[in-house]
Amino acid sequence: MKSAKALLCVLFFSVLAAAQTTPSKPAFVSATVKPSAQPTLRKNPAMGVLGSTGLAAYYGISLKQLIGAAYDVTEDQVSGPAWLNDPPYYDIMAKMPAGASVNDAPKMLQTLLEDRFKLVVHTELKNQQVMALVVAKGGPKLQPATPRQSGMTMEEYAAQLTALVPGGGGDSTFATGIALHWYSQGGSDAIEYGGSWKVIVDQTGLKGEYQVPPPSGWIFTLVQKYGLKLQLSTRKVVGKVVVDHAEKKPTAN
Repeated sequence: MKSAKALLCVLFFSVLAAAQTTPSKPAFVSATVKPSAQPTLRKNPAMGVLGSTGLAAYYGISLKQLIGAAYDVTEDQVSGPAWLNDPPYYDIMAKMPAGASVNDAPKMLQTLLEDRFKLVVHTELKNQQVMALVVAKGGPKLQPATPRQSGMTMEEYAAQLTALVPGGGGDSTFATGIALHWYSQGGSDAIEYGGSWKVIVDQTGLKGEYQVPPPSGWIFTLVQKYGLKLQLSTRKVVGKVVVDHAEKKPTAN
């Protein structure tokens, strides 16, 4: 009898431990989904995350477009029933959890589509060439942001650089005088920074926010000042989303 009780205790605590360690899916705190009052937006739906209010909004959007937004792909990369592009189109207003960032919204939208539209998909991955922001030999030389300072995560910094520079190692000089030239003055680094890359991604592994002044001068030299460097890399990205099941009518709010 004692051994049976002991076994039950072991099983109970094993199940409890497993339940405690299973991560929950990212999800909106609440969301309303209804037929769109602005179906004419279908060709160019209004989508956005209002960071100051913690709200994510999608207006006049088809289910196919919602899937594209959730998995960060274009409509052409979503494969499934033809009706995914048909009416009704939807308006969605969702509340994000406290502390969530704009970058968390797509994963939360995936969960919403699974829960409300019973969406089941599988993805096909492909390699994408990127320019990776990494920590240089000797370690980072960044100062953490203080509560009184506006800081930036390395993910946000990589996104800022992506918005400023042309991909594939090109160069440009803006009216502000920012010289976005990826090669050395002699041009000897052209091969290293050339290629088909379009985005700069954070692969530093650094967490938190740091003091990062606005980019100026030679970008390649600038990141070196912070103990960082840029190097060509590849990453796995979603090349295609295949819809295995979806329901046109979402579950009630």
